[in-house]
Amino acid sequence: MISSLIQFVIPMASKLNTHSWKDTTDWYLFLKRVEDPAYKFRLVKVTSSCLELNSIVNGENYFLLGGKKAVYLKTMQGGYMPLLVNYEPYSLTFYKSEPNSVTVSCKLDNGEEKNAKISFQQER
Repeated sequence: MISSLIQFVIPMASKLNTHSWKDTTDWYLFLKRVEDPAYKFRLVKVTSSCLELNSIVNGENYFLLGGKKAVYLKTMQGGYMPLLVNYEPYSLTFYKSEPNSVTVSCKLDNGEEKNAKISFQQER
């Protein structure tokens, strides 16, 4: 009976541990993409559920917002790119903490609450 229990518990524990690391890794990749120097985003407008950004590189405006299945970077023309998928829907919030910085918070699928400060390019 003990061996049957061990055979059941060990695979479940390793699966949970891998899932937790993946969620945390996805969170940091999301932050890296938003601060990516290839886009050089400037902060245009902040609401609790959406950031409006402008790319210094191509002059285009983008919206960063959470949806039902993912956190998206969306263009004015309607195209979008999912940036974070392992999060609890509609748990993403933004708060302008400094002139060129925003505090972002969300809850991941594994129940962890994540907070970070994102810095953007300064106005010129």
